[in-house]
Amino acid sequence: MGGKRVSATQVSTYVDLPWKWYYDFELGLKPPPTVDQRGGIDIHGAVDHFYKKGKLPDSSGFAGRAALAALEHFPPPGPGIISEHYFRLQTFPGGPEWAGKIDLLDTSSPEEVWVTDLKTMKSFFYAKMAPELVTDPQMV
Repeated sequence: MGGKRVSATQVSTYVDLPWKWYYDFELGLKPPPTVDQRGGIDIHGAVDHFYKKGKLPDSSGFAGRAALAALEHFPPPGPGIISEHYFRLQTFPGGPEWAGKIDLLDTSSPEEVWVTDLKTMKSFFYAKMAPELVTDPQMV
């Protein structure tokens, strides 16, 4: 498996629907994002743009309004605040790399580091509760 990468999304997909993982990640037949997924991508992009360019999102669209609401709970831009931080970690010798990105990394304090994973969803019905988060690959 040397040279391959695996992500939390891939592991979650494999656990939930192995056939979907095969089509999406082995055969490369992943469908384009749905309207709801595209909305989440746009919200993430607006938050990232704020941290990288210092410009508040445009509130005329849904993604901008949602990003502005999220930003009320996030730290202001500044030294030690990193948006969309990509990482790769070796799993074991000869094994795949664990790859992903951290939505927001706050290293501004010498005592602690804060990691923020921005989640968007249509309804809180889909939000994971504490017992689920303990075993969720996104929390690794």
